[in-house]
Amino acid sequence: MCLATPMKIIGFRGEKAQVQGENHSHLVDVSLLPKLKKGDWLIAHGDIAIQILDKKSADEMLKLSRELSPIY
Repeated sequence: MCLATPMKIIGFRGEKAQVQGENHSHLVDVSLLPKLKKGDWLIAHGDIAIQILDKKSADEMLKLSRELSPIY
């Protein structure tokens, strides 16, 4: 099972953003989401950003993910 977790944008390379997750960083296509900037939080499925998150939502999702991680 694949579970998308919040990632923070740490930089840009054209239509892609370098994002940092809990345990990794990678590039995701951000062409579907308007006006992103460094420091924004997002959800990506595969390598495509699909939703922008506010900091509070990102923190809540990360907390829940950490609580569930022993189960998975």
